[in-house]
Amino acid sequence: MHIDSISYELTTSTDEDRKLRKACEDFAAIFFYHLFKAMRRTVPREGMLGESLGEGIYRDMWTYEVAKLASKRGTELGRMLYSELRQNI
Repeated sequence: MHIDSISYELTTSTDEDRKLRKACEDFAAIFFYHLFKAMRRTVPREGMLGESLGEGIYRDMWTYEVAKLASKRGTELGRMLYSELRQNI
C-alpha cells in the first residue's frame, strides 16, 4: 500500500506539472499574440480602404500561430513563469 500511495503522488505531481507547463505556455502565447497585434496596429495600412474583413481574420489567425510558435521556441517568458509558479505546487 505504501508503494501505491507514493506512485499515486508521483503521477499526480507529474500530471500537475504537465498542466502547469501547458498553462504557462498558453499564457505566453496569448501574451505574444496581444503584443504582436499591438505592434501591427502601429503600421499604416496600405491602400485607401485598409484591409478587408477576410484579410483581417487571416492576419489575426496568422498572428496567433506565430505567437504560439514564439511561446514554444526561444523565449524565456513561459519558463520563467513556470519556475515561479512551480514553487507553489
